[in-house]
Amino acid sequence: MLDEIGMQWDAREAKWQCALRRAGEYRAAHGDLTVPVNYKTEDGFCLGDWIRRMRESYAAHDARLTPERVENLSALGMVWTPAEAENQLHFWRACAILTPSE
Repeated sequence: MLDEIGMQWDAREAKWQCALRRAGEYRAAHGDLTVPVNYKTEDGFCLGDWIRRMRESYAAHDARLTPERVENLSALGMVWTPAEAENQLHFWRACAILTPSE
């Protein structure tokens, strides 16, 4: 019965899914996940700090950041390392140069 009304049995997973949803909303609004570390959502969620912690977990090979979670964030365009951010910047600049303007 509780499953039918959407009961969340794993509070940590529910919290992570909520943060992921907020990251997706930020991505939709801003086009990327280069969230300033002090950025907070309208409801006060510290999204910038959460993104920073996800990057730190990734770099530390933290088991709590499962391959599924990495995949979810990567699908949103997560930049995991400074080198990756630099590569993406060069890629988009090259695309802008090579794309004919109208």
